[in-house]
Amino acid sequence: MTTPNGPIADRDLIPDNLDNCKATANILQTDSDGDGYGNPCDCDVDNNGLVAVGDYWFWRLLATIDPESSQWDASVDFNGDGPASYADYLMLMGRYRETVPFE
Repeated sequence: MTTPNGPIADRDLIPDNLDNCKATANILQTDSDGDGYGNPCDCDVDNNGLVAVGDYWFWRLLATIDPESSQWDASVDFNGDGPASYADYLMLMGRYRETVPFE
């Protein structure tokens, strides 16, 4: 898909040159940890540049926190639907061994 502002690889209506997740739709451009990569394409919970076992353990710990709590960390909600869930877990496992930059 292409617009007057450039190509859109993931069809989320955000031109690739402005998109924080070029190959994964992220229409709201949510980037909860502020690292420049949108939540749907950033399963690197510990921000070390690689999705690995440590990210699973961080995700598992943070996923148990109630989203209404001040302790909630929205960066573990990869799909943006509220609490961390099995769908988010599947996204994490689907990105296992991926490195920066995330798409």
